[in-house]
Amino acid sequence: MFEDILRFKPRARQRPLGEILAVGGEGNGAAAHDPWLRLAIKRGIDIGFALLALLALWLPILALCLIFRRALVQIPTRGRHGKVFTRINFSFPSGDFARFMRDSGLSRLPELINLLKGDMSLVGPFPNGGVRAMMRPGLIGCDDADYARKFSLRGDLAIAFSAVLGRRH
Repeated sequence: MFEDILRFKPRARQRPLGEILAVGGEGNGAAAHDPWLRLAIKRGIDIGFALLALLALWLPILALCLIFRRALVQIPTRGRHGKVFTRINFSFPSGDFARFMRDSGLSRLPELINLLKGDMSLVGPFPNGGVRAMMRPGLIGCDDADYARKFSLRGDLAIAFSAVLGRRH
């Protein structure tokens, strides 16, 4: 009985979620040392966002597809590790509406399907190749050359909020 007490090992310290998500380059959260964990959290955020956005926007997407019979186009795109996938996008006949859709970014709404499939990420580098090819291309692009080497969930959220507010990151 006393031997069991002497061999007692204290439980690991429970950490707050903020400490776990501190996954930046200098972050010392759990995910900073476990790439699988931070990629799993990032993928979970991607899936959650895609599902919510598709649930909210399925009717306008369907309406645009019915109004413009050939509104959806498939674009071969080089993604993670150079693998080619089919990116889905809206394409409209030229005019003011097409320019508005393109300039506002609404022509990229069908890319939510690619996000759900795992071909793309919510925030990621533009598909340029090189070291950036290690990551999935993002719906919201990141111009930072170091992004692929030391991405963070906090950084992703900052980039996403900057994009929503209309600021370039």
